[in-house]
Amino acid sequence: MAVLPEKLQPEQIAQVLAGLPGDRIGLRDRAVVLACYAGGLQLAEVAGSRLGDLDFAAALWRVGARTIPLDAPFYRALSNYVRLARPALLGKCRWDTLFLSQRGSPLSTRALQERLGHYGLSPQLLRNSYIAHLLAGGADAQIVQVLVGHRSAAAALNHRPLAPQGLRRICELAHPRAPSQSDR
Repeated sequence: MAVLPEKLQPEQIAQVLAGLPGDRIGLRDRAVVLACYAGGLQLAEVAGSRLGDLDFAAALWRVGARTIPLDAPFYRALSNYVRLARPALLGKCRWDTLFLSQRGSPLSTRALQERLGHYGLSPQLLRNSYIAHLLAGGADAQIVQVLVGHRSAAAALNHRPLAPQGLRRICELAHPRAPSQSDR
């Protein structure tokens, strides 16, 4: 019998998020946690993201060849980080990298891993939780594979185009953080 990947319960994610400080590092870390949990991103994708990859008007994040819909809490976390914390971290530097260190330089995958570890998390644990929660909420497995960027799903769904609004709707219906939170 196969062993299922480790995952957190939605309440555990909420507890971690509630315990994050409200300072600029806490705002950044909240956005990073949600990038892995509410967006299903891998650390290399988080570290490689640029400010221009975010489309706040459409509430979307372009990650490589895929588009990640931003639910209301995820949107708010990214918006707060970009508006309030990132300028303070950036200082006089001019990086277009989305996530920055306290010194204003781009955060590496190793630094991101350490930040998540500080809260008892790992990127894979958050990603596994994202996938498990979407599936438990009724999302189609092939749609979930597209959302997380699995290659096999891209081949399987070549003839079935998915509009960003359709992906957003599925996330809003299936992800435990999205349904009743309409304030953005």
